[in-house]
Order: sequence, then structure tokens, then C-alpha cells
Amino acid sequence: PSSPQSVGAGEEISYGYVKVGMLDVVLFLDKDSNQFRDNDDVLLDLFPVEVVLLKDGLLYERRNVTNGTISLVVPEGIYTVMVTDAELGNFGYSSTTGANDDNVSVVSGEVSTVEYGYFAPTGAVSVIVYFDENRDFVFNDDDGLLENVRVILSSDNDILEIEGRTDSSGFVTFQNIPVGTNYLIYIDDSTHEFNVPTQNSLPGGTFEVNENVTNEYIRGYRAGKLSNDGGGPG
Repeated sequence: PSSPQSVGAGEEISYGYVKVGMLDVVLFLDKDSNQFRDNDDVLLDLFPVEVVLLKDGLLYERRNVTNGTISLVVPEGIYTVMVTDAELGNFGYSSTTGANDDNVSVVSGEVSTVEYGYFAPTGAVSVIVYFDENRDFVFNDDDGLLENVRVILSSDNDILEIEGRTDSSGFVTFQNIPVGTNYLIYIDDSTHEFNVPTQNSLPGGTFEVNENVTNEYIRGYRAGKLSNDGGGPG
């Protein structure tokens, strides 16, 4: 036990220990489908993926990998690691490293790693957010760029949701997005000081991501949140 234990007079208490090691599970986007994790391969971290651990043929642990990798402290022994999440297939990912289960030996005091590679055709989504200085509903070189604006990209089934912040150039780009037709994107208007939109090419509903194509969208704003200024060209 890790918490303090009460012991009465004349009673005994004992502690048992097991030898443990570290088990790292890694899920990655195998961009060239070469079955190895190269330097330019990125972690598969767009949505949680379920991983199941079996020990001696029995369920030991079931975990969600949310950032493309997880480190587990487990007793030494032989484990079967299984990637079970069907959402990988629903988003077009296919395994490049063989079966989605592996047997791995965990040794006390050491780190064992199992890696799973997946490939899916991907595209990208880019958004620029700016202050429409001259109120012409067109992005110009003299328009101010809005930094640190929160932009959310999601799928309409709520499985995938990622967010980014615009940089000093007013840009945010979401890379390695699986191709599909069910994406949504919106701007968190609480993260900037303007509330009257001008130019707006953001899709009003779901949109499509195509292979090796970057969808580019623009959102302009004018007037402060305390201003009574209207929203039309002026």
C-alpha cells in the first residue's frame, strides 16, 4: 500500500513488492510507408487511440493513447500489446508495420518500446486572421495581423478535435489531416478583441480535405467589442 496503514498493538503489517519496468507504446504516421519511424514521421496524435495490454493471456490494462505515445510502468513479464481502435480505419489509416498486436518482454529497470506505423493520405488546412484596417473586405499588406487567436478544427462525429493559435503572421496551419469530407472549422472569438467580421472565406458547414492540398481560409475583423460600428464596408 502507498498510504499510511493503521496497526494495533501486537499486530503485524507486511509489504509486498514486484519488479517493474517501463513499456513505451508509440503510434506514428509512416509518411513513406517504409515500416520504420523516420525523423520526419510524426506521432499520431489527432484523436485518442485505444491500446489493450494482455499478460499471460488475460486483460491487464486498457488505455487511451492521446498524444501518439504513452509510457506505462508495469511488472516485468511478457505482454501482448494490441491496438484496437476502429477509428483509425474510419479515418483512412492502414497499418504499415504488420499486425496491430505484438508480444513484448518487459525487464525490471529497463525500457521496452513497441511502435506501430500507419499511413493515410493527408492534406492540410491553413487560416489567416487579420484586422481589416481599411474596411474593404480584402486582405491587404497594410492590414494588421491577429496573433494568438484560437482556431479549432474538428470532425462532425466529434472524434477528432484539435486546436491551434495564430502566430505573429496571423497564420495557423493544421498539417497531416486525413482526407475526408466531414471537417468543421471555427474561430474562438473570445481570444481576440474584435467582433465585427468582414472578409470571411471559412466554410459555413462541413468541408473536404484532399490529398496533398492545403485548404486556405481568410477571416477579417473590424471594430472593437465596445464599438457601435456596423459590419458593412465603410
